[in-house]
Amino acid sequence: MLTILAGGNHSKDIKAIAHSCGLYGIRIYDDDSATGFDPPPVDLSGPIIIGINDPALRATMGARFNHLQGFRPLVHPSVIVGEQTELGRGVVIAPGAVLLHSVTIGNHTHLNYMASMTRCSIGDFCTIAPNVTICGNVTIGDRGLLGASATVCERSVIGHDVTIGAGALIPPYSIVPDGVTVIGVWKP
Repeated sequence: MLTILAGGNHSKDIKAIAHSCGLYGIRIYDDDSATGFDPPPVDLSGPIIIGINDPALRATMGARFNHLQGFRPLVHPSVIVGEQTELGRGVVIAPGAVLLHSVTIGNHTHLNYMASMTRCSIGDFCTIAPNVTICGNVTIGDRGLLGASATVCERSVIGHDVTIGAGALIPPYSIVPDGVTVIGVWKP
């Protein structure tokens, strides 16, 4: 049984990925009555996926339900997962993503469609938007948000709580400190 917390549009995408993986016994809960879903019961148990796109809000929800284990990685069948790849609990990977080699993805991180990466480590509660490219030997901290079509070049280090805007470029050997927002080309 899969439980998705939060019933917005992102949870609908997760539900579609779950269906493509052959999972149909899905429960969705949301505190917002406007979504039409019941709030999570006090005695909620079992593994969860947090259906919130925003990394900080997903982390807050994760802290609220830290007594529950994240669902096993939910990986669309079209995803390429190479050797020496480790996926945390509650990870969601959308269609067409490529994790070529030596990729580590932290708990409750979501990779959207056509994201591609190799030899990198991505922290907990991150959101990687569609068509993001992450080149080799890259480290990304917790709660990062990489916007659509952003590129992080090789040997870069991205701190915690960093937002990289859509189409932004992080040049090779960059160090982006915690809490920074990058628009366009990163210049320290």
